[in-house]
Amino acid sequence: MRKRLEIFARLLIGALVIGGAVILMTQEYENARAYYQTKCQEEMAKVLAGHQNQNRPSADECQNAEEYMPWRYILIAWPTGITTWAIIVTLVVVGWQSWETRKSASAALEQIQLIKEKERARIVVTVLRPDQINFGFIGNRIDIHIKNTGFSQAQNVTSEGKASVEVKGFDPAIGPDIEDLALPSVMRPEEAPVETWVWFSIPEEWSEEIGIANPSITIRVRGTVQYEDIFGDRHATPFKLVLTHPRTRKWIGNDAAETHPFSRWHEDGQEENRAT
Repeated sequence: MRKRLEIFARLLIGALVIGGAVILMTQEYENARAYYQTKCQEEMAKVLAGHQNQNRPSADECQNAEEYMPWRYILIAWPTGITTWAIIVTLVVVGWQSWETRKSASAALEQIQLIKEKERARIVVTVLRPDQINFGFIGNRIDIHIKNTGFSQAQNVTSEGKASVEVKGFDPAIGPDIEDLALPSVMRPEEAPVETWVWFSIPEEWSEEIGIANPSITIRVRGTVQYEDIFGDRHATPFKLVLTHPRTRKWIGNDAAETHPFSRWHEDGQEENRAT
C-alpha cells in the first residue's frame, strides 16, 4: 500500500510540474507574441508610409506569429510548439524504453549463459605416466582417462590422439599417425572415467646403443575430445603434453629397461590446451 502511494505521489508531482511548465511557457509565449507583434506593426507602419498604394504590403503581414517571433518562442507555442516537444519527448521515452528492453534482454541472456556454463557437460582428460620403456614390436602404451566432470551428459563424443617419442642423438622413431580413440558417444557425469590409450615404439636395434649412451627421452602426446552438451553447444578439450625422463639406469633383457622416474606431464603450449 505504501509503495502504491509513493508511486501515485510521484505521478501527481510529475503531472503538476508538467502542467505548471506548460502554463508558464504559454504565458511567456503570449507576452512575447504581444511584444513582437507590436514591434512588427510599428515597423510595417513605417514601410507602408513609404510605398504607393499599388505596391503597399498587406496589412496582414503581422498576423502570423511565425513570421516575426524568434524560434525559441515558436517552439513553445500552443499547439504546434508543444506538439513538437511532445513528439520529441515521446521519441526520447521510446528510445529509453528500447534501451531498457535491450538491457533487460542482455541481462537475461547473461543469466542463461551462466546457467548453461554451470549445468553443461565438461570433459577432462588425464594422461598417465608410463612405468617403463619397451623396445621393439611390443611398443609402449600410454593410458588416458577421460571423464565428464560436469552436471549433465556429454553427447556425440568423438576423440583422436597420438603419441610420439624423441631420443636425443637418434633419428625420430616411427610412430602411428593420429587415430580415433575408443570412447562411448554419450558420457554421463556420474560414470567412472573412460579408459583409452595411445602408443609409440622405439626400434629394437636401438636398445643396445641407448643402453650405452644413456640419452634423454622425450615423449609427446596430443589429441582432442569433441562433444556436444545438452543445450546443443559444441565443445572441445584438446591435450598436448610432453614428458621426459633423465637417463636410463639398468636394462632387463632386450625388451625392457628399468628407468629413473619420469617427469610429470606438462603442457606443450598453453593455447593448444585451452578447452572450450
